[in-house]
Amino acid sequence: MDKWEPFELSEQEYIEVLTWWQSNHPGTSENKLNSECWDDWVQELLESA
Repeated sequence: MDKWEPFELSEQEYIEVLTWWQSNHPGTSENKLNSECWDDWVQELLESA
């Protein structure tokens, strides 16, 4: 994986990115998997597979 530089989005920026992504990827859903951070999210995702 390439180097990852963390960044933040405002709520409005997030909505704009999410809207753009969903319009280009029909059927996309958003699921936080009850996680507060990336590491927890990945673990929940792996455990639910």
